[in-house]
Amino acid sequence: MPGIPDNNIRALSMDHQENLWIGTYHSGVGVLKKGDNRIISYDRENGLTNDYIRCIRETPEGTILIGTFNGMNELDPRTGEITRYQTYDISQGTLNHYSIYSLFFDRSRTLWVGTYAGGINYHSNYGDKFRFYDPGSSLKQITGIMGAMVQTDRYLYIATKGGGLLEMDLGTEEYRLYPLTRRQEDGYAHNIIKSLYRDGDRILCGTNAGTIYSFDLRTRNFSLFYDFKKKHAIYYLGKTFRGEWIIGGVNEVGMTLLDHEKRVIEDKTSSGAGQLFSYFYDVRVIYEIEENIFWWVPVMTDFLFVTGIADLSNQPSIRDWLILLSHR
Repeated sequence: MPGIPDNNIRALSMDHQENLWIGTYHSGVGVLKKGDNRIISYDRENGLTNDYIRCIRETPEGTILIGTFNGMNELDPRTGEITRYQTYDISQGTLNHYSIYSLFFDRSRTLWVGTYAGGINYHSNYGDKFRFYDPGSSLKQITGIMGAMVQTDRYLYIATKGGGLLEMDLGTEEYRLYPLTRRQEDGYAHNIIKSLYRDGDRILCGTNAGTIYSFDLRTRNFSLFYDFKKKHAIYYLGKTFRGEWIIGGVNEVGMTLLDHEKRVIEDKTSSGAGQLFSYFYDVRVIYEIEENIFWWVPVMTDFLFVTGIADLSNQPSIRDWLILLSHR
């Protein structure tokens, strides 16, 4: 059967029909339809602005937004038609920069687009133009790349590269930066956040240094949540259906499960000990499709993986099963 268009996978997203969208580093997007063993590919030859995919997000209307190194695309899965966003002039209501780094829909179905150049682009269903917000200019401080986003009732929180956690008041449009460390000598390198996860009255922030910080939404203070003791980037934070913490990252981080006491859950189905499949490098995206069964992918491999955790379940079902999606 046709395989993944490229074995360097950078993004995964599952739509409301449980189709899996696969973004690659060099060869555009592939979609694995639920109940089908075919992968349909989209790239520059059939309409994308660029083949280097950074992020994928389904819209409330069911179309698929694809952020690339050079422009944003909106793909209609029903027709295959692609709308390209490749004009960059904020005075004309377009995107501020060509390199799309993150996509997020808030509770009012407003689209927020983070770019590599910094700043945030806002697009509402009530208008056909983008609006550009530039927190760096307002704060008179470099905020860096705008990455992962989460929302509370009043605020939008955005991971930045070098500025820590950015807070935007959605009512007043005022900003505030919360650095992970306030020591002057730490600076930019110690305030890079790669991933966010909202957990009740706190936001967990995964860094490029193997640490996870907890940001208390009541006190606006950080505390250390977990430390891998090695400076490896943490790209994914989440919880399993059973409430364990699931973490994806570089090198020894791999794909790690922590229990409620933040103890590493050992993998007894494969390597025998240690973090869950930690010998796979650079796990950026993880989906739990049913209890203890995960879609996940290490960058720079020829496969997507579906994984069953034997020590968390007595069911003799899927264990370390390689889905046949090898790049040819």
